[in-house]
Amino acid sequence: MTSRSNANPTDAPTDNFESALKTVILESFAEGVAIEGMWEVTPPSSVVPNWRITIEKTDNADTPKDESTFLDE
Repeated sequence: MTSRSNANPTDAPTDNFESALKTVILESFAEGVAIEGMWEVTPPSSVVPNWRITIEKTDNADTPKDESTFLDE
């Protein structure tokens, strides 16, 4: 993952986030990690919002382009 000190200072924070997320997903996939699923992130501070993160595969040839698939919870 790219550290903040190595990031291009002209990149928007969203671009940096997307680049870091892409790196995590690609490296995890390459190592055989199950990367599809849903996670609840609850920070220890009440100032920071809670998040639900969902990662799903969308390039399945059997899935119509307008339809996504989710893992059963």
